[in-house]
Amino acid sequence: KLGRREWDDTKKAYDQVIYQCLPPEKVTFREKPLLKFRVVDVGQGDGAIVESPAGALVLIDGGEETHLRRYLNASFSHVLKTKPIACAAIVVSHGDADHYKGLTDLAAAQRSATSADPMITAERVYHNGIAKGSTSLGATKKANGHTYLTELHDDIRDVPDAKLNGPFQKWKAALLALRTASGKKPKMRRLAWGDDDAFDFLAAEGITVTFLPTPLAEA
Repeated sequence: KLGRREWDDTKKAYDQVIYQCLPPEKVTFREKPLLKFRVVDVGQGDGAIVESPAGALVLIDGGEETHLRRYLNASFSHVLKTKPIACAAIVVSHGDADHYKGLTDLAAAQRSATSADPMITAERVYHNGIAKGSTSLGATKKANGHTYLTELHDDIRDVPDAKLNGPFQKWKAALLALRTASGKKPKMRRLAWGDDDAFDFLAAEGITVTFLPTPLAEA
């Protein structure tokens, strides 16, 4: 049997639909799971899901609309029947709306219409340190004929609302409400070139990550 969560336009809600499935007689199944990488059609922007063989989930960006939430709602319906989707990490490449705004929607979503549980939990949130304001990205400094952004933030949750534009204020609010699987505040970290240790939680599976960020930080 295969269960899928499908939208019922009459009820204006998702229903759990069970399909009867019968594999071919000589089908063989892989004993060890593979590293999975899914590129999700989020419309404008980017959104991807990395799933380790042991099941650790890493979300990379989330597009601008609700596409990622709806994809997760269908693909992980078997999980959402009983609990939130546990994410090992959320990675935001940069602060354009078509890369993080869909994550705001996802982080604020509930597991179901009848449950107060969140749709996801997250152990870590990684970002590039740039917080967008209404008119600028923050303080800058000119040196050697170049303009450098000097105001970088380790934790977006600590940035005053007055320094953030409207969409970033909503992102901050979603981050403040986001919790780990054990109900704690997730770790938040600004990543820079060489911060490969941020992904050490995958080391036990023999997975290493080389982090090549944008923008590049200069001393």
